[in-house]
Amino acid sequence: DLVLEAAGQAALKMHGEAVLRFGWPLTIVSVGALADEVFHNNLKQAAKEGNSRYWLLPGALGGIDALSAAKRTGLEHVSYQSLKSIEGWRGTHAENLIDLDSVTEATCFFKGSAREAATLFPKNANVAATIALAGAGFEATDVELWCDPNPIKNRHTIDVKGVFGDFTITIKGNPLAKNPKTSMLAALSVLHACDNLVALEWV
Repeated sequence: DLVLEAAGQAALKMHGEAVLRFGWPLTIVSVGALADEVFHNNLKQAAKEGNSRYWLLPGALGGIDALSAAKRTGLEHVSYQSLKSIEGWRGTHAENLIDLDSVTEATCFFKGSAREAATLFPKNANVAATIALAGAGFEATDVELWCDPNPIKNRHTIDVKGVFGDFTITIKGNPLAKNPKTSMLAALSVLHACDNLVALEWV
């Protein structure tokens, strides 16, 4: 059995602990909910009590495995930049920070920590939380959010420096046709996780 969460941060906070206490494994798409430190700790405790566990899916990102590995020798810098269409930011906190209808070129409207981004933009910045948990932590992960009136694709860029060396990964993904806030790759990562759970070879 497997419970796959893709219903948003509020739903995860409402049901996640009960699922884990019941003993069901849980895959999490709405990783931004874990920016709430109390909830994050409660989720881990529920997994222990239920002898279960949960997986944080990479969503629209690449390089999470490399980031997690690099953390073992120390990280000096981790940043994440997200660029989406104007439509991808409508109905979000972005409308309190910038007049989306007046934007004529790619514009940065938010700079802050991964915790701030994941909390203020629960439908757009879950990947900021994934990067933070895989890498340097919520406060040490710098985030920039951009809007673009003429984007071709959603763009996600991770920049990492540490004892291991450095890398920059940019993903230019097509948004979902019915949800410009989300990249197609995020949905595909869910299917890939399901395949891995039943596969003889895990890649």
